[in-house]
Amino acid sequence: MKKILLTNDDGYHAKGIKALEQALENMAEIYVVAPKHEKSACSQCITITAPLRAEKIKGKEGRHYRIDDGTPSDCVYLAINELFKHVCFDLVISGINLGSNMGEDTIYSGTVAGAIEGTIQGVPSIAISQILSNKNKNTPLSFDLAQKIIQDLVQNIFKNGYPLKGRKLLNVNVPNCSLQEYKGERITPKGYRLYKKEVHKRTDPKNESYFWLGLHPLEWQKRENEDRLSDFDAIASNHASITPLNLDLTSYDDLKSLESWHEGMLK
Repeated sequence: MKKILLTNDDGYHAKGIKALEQALENMAEIYVVAPKHEKSACSQCITITAPLRAEKIKGKEGRHYRIDDGTPSDCVYLAINELFKHVCFDLVISGINLGSNMGEDTIYSGTVAGAIEGTIQGVPSIAISQILSNKNKNTPLSFDLAQKIIQDLVQNIFKNGYPLKGRKLLNVNVPNCSLQEYKGERITPKGYRLYKKEVHKRTDPKNESYFWLGLHPLEWQKRENEDRLSDFDAIASNHASITPLNLDLTSYDDLKSLESWHEGMLK
């Protein structure tokens, strides 16, 4: 039977990872290792300055752990190399995240980082995120569409193989719409995310300043010389976006021009 490792950055008790497990539990043997507390926007952080404690969850056949103060990258690394080192995972899936992970947000994302760590460890990996209509995470939210999309995607992978070669992963974003309004999947590049230069400054009862760095509204612009619709465009039209991400951040188009620039500097 196929084996899938699940993680997230919203925490072990988040609704998204429970919906993800529910969607896949009849398709594969499911293992879950997730942070004990929310670790949103922690990026590819791993813990090297403190010990990690893994708590085995009772009643889950020894397949569920939560990691005290662990990041998604910690969870995947620990799961593959220690907690379940006897298991050969077929997939690592990180999510279902509460909120989008598109454009440059993928650099900040703990959800995407969980899938990146799976890729680094040599396991085909997927990050999946559910778009929210507002910033209130307590708002009732249906994962029905996200569950269907991940089921179809995993079924296709099991049947036809993982579509990417090398150190690459799939990043999936699901629109906030009903199954009836849904228009299908689009294969997209990342869009160009726009951020407001905004910091919320507050004062505590001791008259000391503190700051909130924030959730920015989803704003973007089209990348130059790009004919394809971006992940943002897909979501705006009630499509899911599926974006291949490459761990190699080298800008190959700039290597020759950089060499010329450097040679000129040495003259």
